[in-house]
Amino acid sequence: MKEAWKFLAIAVGAAVVIIFGTLLVLFYIFTGNVGNYSKKDLIQNYDRHWREINEVKRYMTSITPINDTVEIEFASDNELDTFYLNRESNANLKIDSPKTDSLLRKLGWTKEKLVTLKAKLDDANCTSVSTGEPFTVGYQQNGLGMYYYKIFSKPLNDSLKREYNNGCEYIFYKDNIVLAYEGGAIGMQCFEDYYKNKNN
Repeated sequence: MKEAWKFLAIAVGAAVVIIFGTLLVLFYIFTGNVGNYSKKDLIQNYDRHWREINEVKRYMTSITPINDTVEIEFASDNELDTFYLNRESNANLKIDSPKTDSLLRKLGWTKEKLVTLKAKLDDANCTSVSTGEPFTVGYQQNGLGMYYYKIFSKPLNDSLKREYNNGCEYIFYKDNIVLAYEGGAIGMQCFEDYYKNKNN
């Protein structure tokens, strides 16, 4: 009987810990505090690292075949969160893996190019890139959302400024630069100022 009560006490204790932990994680996700980044950090990082961010764009554009669309997000020096090539979606890959080698061969890249890209992103204090117009450089994650820089090939005209300045997912910053926020499945879906301004 004592063993049964002991087992029950352990089970209840474990359940309480799991429930409390889950609620705590959900709280941080919904309040947008996981990652602890903000629009202010996004702007400050651009002002400090604009040369390095532009170098990421220059390098990625120079090594990517013109007809290919590539999106890469690094989780660490040895892991990729995502490696999208054209319509092929790949997630949670080791850099040293047969699948990564296969994707690199399709692009005509060596592993050294991937390592160089990671180093350039580190210099820019950023984590991801996505080719296309506009070119996208991912800054940091916040909760399940992500802050980005959208870099256009030339300064935005009035029409594009209106399109990329809705205050929620896009904020026109200057010249050819738009700040962007993409929300996750749950949690904050717009820049934090958007909610403050709506409530005032």
